[in-house]
Amino acid sequence: MVEIFCTIFYMINFSNNIRIIPSLLLNNNRLVKGKLFSNYVDAGDPIKTCVAHDSQFCDEISIIDLYAYKNNTTPDYKILEKISSEVTTPILFGGNIKDIKTVEMLIRNGADKVLVNSNIFEKKLTKDITNFFGKQSLVGGVDVISFEGKYKIYNRGKIIDTNYIDYLKRVFDQNVGEIKVTFVNLEGTRKGLDIETAKKIIEISPVPVIIEGGTKNLKNLETAIKNGLNAVALGSMLVFSDNHIFKVKQYLENSGINVRLRN
Repeated sequence: MVEIFCTIFYMINFSNNIRIIPSLLLNNNRLVKGKLFSNYVDAGDPIKTCVAHDSQFCDEISIIDLYAYKNNTTPDYKILEKISSEVTTPILFGGNIKDIKTVEMLIRNGADKVLVNSNIFEKKLTKDITNFFGKQSLVGGVDVISFEGKYKIYNRGKIIDTNYIDYLKRVFDQNVGEIKVTFVNLEGTRKGLDIETAKKIIEISPVPVIIEGGTKNLKNLETAIKNGLNAVALGSMLVFSDNHIFKVKQYLENSGINVRLRN
């Protein structure tokens, strides 16, 4: 009963609200940012950055432990604990999550939700997460990439020759509370969001969808939201420009979009 209530509350809480989510990559106690999943450069202190985003009313903070993912190690619980002790914003945390013990440690140290990507079809893992922490705690990560004119799935450095819609449907079947879709070929480029493909994904999704990859500028973000995207993760647009969360939200509010600008 508690799990059902939490899931319903979660869906109501987020289905009609615009979420602007800073997307952070953690690498050995520092933040990094790259382009096309490579060429990473230093992007600052994770704690100070999260505190800044929190003070500007970001709706969530997405943190991926890139080091854990690339080196097949345990995610950095200590830095997560330090971040969560300084912010009140919900935290989505991912990076080499393979078992329920890891999830338990992440939740205990401040994560509100976990992102599972490569291991999303591990039935025991997804079942344990939803059984112990509720469906709203599980976010399915999906990386798509444009290849020969069609979108394919990108997983651990390889292009999987599969229909991305079919793949997404399989992810939905894992009882995820939401999904986060990253457009690999646009990530870090600021060439513009693929709004049409994002809309197709949202239309078939039974759960909330976070879209990431390619946001060009404030106008591009406004257009995306007015076309149905209601949760967008921002990386380069925050790291490599004079934009910040409050400025982004102020612009959206001035454009007639309802966003949370204050407590």
